[in-house]
Amino acid sequence: MGTKKIKPVKTMKRSLPPDMEFSESLKYWLEIYSRHLIAGVVIVLLVVASILGYQYHQRNKEMRAHDAYAVVLNTWPWESPEAVGWERFIAVSSEFLQEHGSTKAALHARLDLARAHYAMGNYDEAHGLAMEAAAKISDRHPMKPLVVYQLALISRQMGMVDEAVAHWQSLQRTGGPGMQREAHWQIARIHLERQNFEEALEHFQRALDSRGEYPREELIRQELAAAQAGVGGAS
Repeated sequence: MGTKKIKPVKTMKRSLPPDMEFSESLKYWLEIYSRHLIAGVVIVLLVVASILGYQYHQRNKEMRAHDAYAVVLNTWPWESPEAVGWERFIAVSSEFLQEHGSTKAALHARLDLARAHYAMGNYDEAHGLAMEAAAKISDRHPMKPLVVYQLALISRQMGMVDEAVAHWQSLQRTGGPGMQREAHWQIARIHLERQNFEEALEHFQRALDSRGEYPREELIRQELAAAQAGVGGAS
């Protein structure tokens, strides 16, 4: 039994009469494909409109969040940073995050809320908020050093000294020349508390050799003397 041959499917081809003029042929083709052209144009217009609508919605969303957070900042206890003032700011900024948590202003809100909890001694809450902020931005984000700075302070208060040292070392790489002085000083103080006097001496000296106004030279030299005394006592 031979192989069954498959007959090709006949397709209907639209052909023009050979004697049709160009203007008539153009009209003929437009009549045939006008519906397809119109449908394609409509689809393109719908896509463009949806993109523009989304962008407009996002801009309005960000503008509303920006204006709302300006109101929240009015509750920051600039003049009297007492517990009552911090508690009010914490309440208001927490409400803001519930409503505007996905906006750019929410990054500032999380950091400020972390600072407020830090001032109140709520280190677990402060650490959680700072970690949330760190997770939402890239390493190249201009606010990343500020987030790491807060994490360094919070980690030390929580007794997470290894994490604190890692954060200060990160700031030495990314925080700019002005951060070198404080970063070395903070690392030196951690080593001094751990009685790692040699390491403390090294970082106190590097803090003195670095540019910057904070901390003051007198404070660094005072703590440097404590590290030197520790080295002398250990020998």
